[in-house]
Amino acid sequence: MFSGMPNHRTYTDQQLRDAVASAACWGDVLESVGKTRKADNTWVRRRAEQLGLDTSHFAARRGSMIPAVRGDMPFKGGPPHRVQGRLGTSAAIQWFLERGYMVSMPIEPTAYDLVVESDDGLQRVQVKTTEYQKNGIYYATITWTQYVADAQSNAHGRYRHAPYADGTIDYFFIVAGDGKRYLIPQSVVRGLKQIGLTRKYRAFEV
Repeated sequence: MFSGMPNHRTYTDQQLRDAVASAACWGDVLESVGKTRKADNTWVRRRAEQLGLDTSHFAARRGSMIPAVRGDMPFKGGPPHRVQGRLGTSAAIQWFLERGYMVSMPIEPTAYDLVVESDDGLQRVQVKTTEYQKNGIYYATITWTQYVADAQSNAHGRYRHAPYADGTIDYFFIVAGDGKRYLIPQSVVRGLKQIGLTRKYRAFEV
């Protein structure tokens, strides 16, 4: 037996059916049939049971509002402390794609890392990263390694670092250790092996 004050119904069975069908909890039902959410729901629940109304969705919807618990994730590493070559390439690709230019990566080894669409046609882009800093200035090495058969062997064998020849690439995309990025035409740094990312190249920061 249910105890309490007599129930003075202010709603019809159909109104109760509609309220239960669309509600997520008994508070919703009470509100729908003209009662306050905190009112005693004893008589409303009793009539719903008599009518055989399905309230199983109350628990399902209530559970959907509980925040999901994150378990162990297989990606626990933090941000790298140093700029890495692959991160530089990813940064360059993202930069071009965000501006609507398609990027391709050559399959065979080439003097450039990327081929990028541009307003002036395809451009060959060599990506460089630098962590070397002196007196607050980052310095980027902009050479490639070539084998010189008649060179005297040293710690690097017969491989030597040389500037990029004209016609081999179009741009350098440089990522510095402080996160700054530069897009510098090869023609601007022609013949150089290393550049300091000073005011001279500020106009090329992107």
